[in-house]
Amino acid sequence: MDEESKPLTAFTTHNAVYQWKTMSFGLAGASGTFQREMKQYAQAYMDDVLIFSKTFEEHLVHLDLVLAELEKLGFSVRLIRPTTKKEVRSVLGPMGFYGAYTPNYAEISTPLTELTKKNKPNDVSWGQAEQNFFVKLNELLCEVTSLATPDANLPFQVHCDASDYGVGCCLTQQDTEEFTGQ
Repeated sequence: MDEESKPLTAFTTHNAVYQWKTMSFGLAGASGTFQREMKQYAQAYMDDVLIFSKTFEEHLVHLDLVLAELEKLGFSVRLIRPTTKKEVRSVLGPMGFYGAYTPNYAEISTPLTELTKKNKPNDVSWGQAEQNFFVKLNELLCEVTSLATPDANLPFQVHCDASDYGVGCCLTQQDTEEFTGQ
């Protein structure tokens, strides 16, 4: 945020007057400002960035460019060790969204999920085992997945399954290129 804009974000509490050092996404126009910084191959939606590319090699170039731009603008990612049940839930939430694409997600995340149960104290007991599972989940989320933009010119397949309690399906498409993740 520009220095001259910071006073415009000031708010008062019973203790003091505060102002934002960085742009808050609660500010009117924040998402528009964020979107203006994205290029033709990237689009910002709320606090997410979608990057579009036609090939894997082109995607790597676009990814480097977007990350460099975000770094230049002062954006950062902080992975901190959760200390309360609420913080553990806030970490598991986004991880759970991508859990469907992560092998053995439920098994690996179970020790962390156990920390959020009602019978557990609000301040979590975070030992080496929890740290190992936390690191493992982060590593899995950073690995290359098999997700891709569908090609409308290729056939789709619908995979369905049902039980006495529910029904589910998945729309898939055969990948036409060999992808090694290298």
